[in-house]
Amino acid sequence: VFLGMESLQYRRSIRDITFVFKSVNGLVRFDTSFSYKHAPLTRQLRNSHGQRLSLAFDITASKRSTFVSRTVGIWNKLPISVIDSLNVDSFQKKLKSLNLETLPKKYFDD
Repeated sequence: VFLGMESLQYRRSIRDITFVFKSVNGLVRFDTSFSYKHAPLTRQLRNSHGQRLSLAFDITASKRSTFVSRTVGIWNKLPISVIDSLNVDSFQKKLKSLNLETLPKKYFDD
C-alpha cells in the first residue's frame, strides 16, 4: 500500500476475479468458450468448490498474461464462502478480506 492505494497488480486481480464472478453467474454477457470452461471435480476435496474452472486453451508465451490465464488459478483457490456470494458487492467485500498475497506467486506473474 502506497499513499493509501493498493498495488496495481492487486487492483487488477480484484477486477479480473470480479469479472469471472460476474460471467460465471450470468451477470455479464461474455462468450467463455474460447477462454475457460467449468471443470467440476469428480470427487470432493477439502478446500475445493463446485465452480472450478479450467483454461480452454494451452498456455503459450503469448497467452500467459491474458486475464483468463492470470485469473483461473486464483478463482480455483478461493474459498467456498467467497464463491457462493449472493451478489457482486458481497463477493468483492469477501474477496478483499482475503490476503491474496498468500496465493501461489505464479498466479501473479506477468
